[in-house]
Amino acid sequence: MFGIRQRLRYFHAASWALVDRFIHDVRGVNAVEFALVAPMLVGLYIGSAETALGVSINRKVSRVSSTVSDLIAQSQAITAEDIDATMNAAYGIMAPMSQEKINKLRIVVTGVDIDANKNTKVLWSRAKGAGATAAALNSSYSIPSNIKIANTFIVVAHVQYDYTPNLGGNITGSINFDKKNYLRPRIGSSVTCSNC
Repeated sequence: MFGIRQRLRYFHAASWALVDRFIHDVRGVNAVEFALVAPMLVGLYIGSAETALGVSINRKVSRVSSTVSDLIAQSQAITAEDIDATMNAAYGIMAPMSQEKINKLRIVVTGVDIDANKNTKVLWSRAKGAGATAAALNSSYSIPSNIKIANTFIVVAHVQYDYTPNLGGNITGSINFDKKNYLRPRIGSSVTCSNC
């Protein structure tokens, strides 16, 4: 009997010593912590890179809209070729993106007349890019009420870009960046287009 009791005490003391040694052993803790934290850090890094790229593209889309409307509004009379050349030059703003991604850009430039009753009418419109559609001539055009002033003319540049993140695009899908810029003519009261 005495031998069994002594063996049980020894086993009990040895098992507690093993548990105590395991608890106080710090070898390998750094590796375990790194294994737990590394996937989150990698995901955070990739997510921040994708977010930065998306913000950059959104800014470029805004810049394209602003540049196109500004260049067109500086003229009193333009041609369809002038508008097309302006839109082609605006594609350079999207650089250094690949040509495949730049081709997703859709630009529509429209000249809108606002009459004395604040009714709008499309006088001319040009479009560039796959899926871009010019506004129908003599149709009504939606303009925010705070810039709809009677007896004026507005150049509208509407730019759209479907951004698909490089990683996680299957999860988020495509994000549509859509910017409109409204500018009044800088010289004269309207911008005419002879062959639009």
